[in-house]
Amino acid sequence: MAAFAKANNIPVAVWELANEPYLYKGFFATGAAYVAAMKPFRDAIKSADPNAVVAIFFDDAGDPDLNPAWDQSIAGYSDKYWDAVTYHHYPAQSTGAFSQWMADKNAVLATKTSAYVTGYLAPLNPPGMQFLISEFLPSNDGLGSGTSLTDGTLYGAIYAAEYVMRMSSVSSMMYVGMHALTGTRGVYAAQTHYADVQNAYNAGTMIDTLSLNFGYYLTAQPLGLAVLNGVINSAKQADSTTVTGGPTVTATGLSPIPAVYAQAYTTTTGQQSVVITNKGATAATLTISVNGTAISGTLPLTFISGSDPTAQNTSTGTPVSVQTSTSSNPVTIPPYSVVRADLNSPATLTAVNGASYMPGPVAAQEFVALFGSGIATQAANASLPRQPL
Repeated sequence: MAAFAKANNIPVAVWELANEPYLYKGFFATGAAYVAAMKPFRDAIKSADPNAVVAIFFDDAGDPDLNPAWDQSIAGYSDKYWDAVTYHHYPAQSTGAFSQWMADKNAVLATKTSAYVTGYLAPLNPPGMQFLISEFLPSNDGLGSGTSLTDGTLYGAIYAAEYVMRMSSVSSMMYVGMHALTGTRGVYAAQTHYADVQNAYNAGTMIDTLSLNFGYYLTAQPLGLAVLNGVINSAKQADSTTVTGGPTVTATGLSPIPAVYAQAYTTTTGQQSVVITNKGATAATLTISVNGTAISGTLPLTFISGSDPTAQNTSTGTPVSVQTSTSSNPVTIPPYSVVRADLNSPATLTAVNGASYMPGPVAAQEFVALFGSGIATQAANASLPRQPL
């Protein structure tokens, strides 16, 4: 498979060796047994593509055991051949009212995100190890039963955005992905047509799914990430960000923590943006400063918000949606919200016709010459024999 991907220029970010192998003790009695069994597969991948990134699994970060035997067994394995460590994070389900669920998940955000990587996982691995999270949710979903109160809600959207924001401050974190693309935490459908497809299979017939009306809609939870992804997916760096003052929220087992969390980013085009979450029921007024100087002018805002953290989108109503507006500085951060404020407007590069100076499409096999400053990040020089005129 690795050879096929390389030969056909199929980009593979990371090769994960198995999925949640700690659940299958019949195959892998210990973490050490698992990594030993995976070594031949790693060697085969590296033989096909020496530059491939190969990851092994540590235990779920939601395990109530603070030092899982699985992880300790891997830490004791001498040949640490892997390039990266991948893990999933499904905190335990809470009990009681929704407010208690939020308090429990607020504590997870404060103690088991970036600190979990730097304080727990990194010391168990060689220096320079990279990490990725290929699945996470505010809480486990009861093995697909959908019994979590927070998953799929407005609070779930805030949690998902802040979880990724906190992880983006860890330089060794490669990727963070929420579970899942479809269902009650992603793109869902008024009518899934699962039974129609199953019936067609059982009858040995074909079904034209293009003729079916699914009624797709966006659930609430991914919309927090939609606000964040507008900047983080093109960011070249996460900038040092500090929040002082403001309202607080309850976090189980901790003193009250700030309701507001913020992370600033700079994109490859020089765009500077700050993404702000508010986990509480009280609006917060923020003065945004860069290097000690308050930002001036009108700031474009992209956000989700609502007064009810339990709000969910359905096929008949979508109370949570991405909105846009503008604001001067200070900026009001609404209750239960994810807000992105764009702090500058860098110049954009546009190619125009050399004769008419009008923009337009470039034809196939057409030569394009760009002139100006700031086009590239470094100068490139070449010395070639002159061609005859």
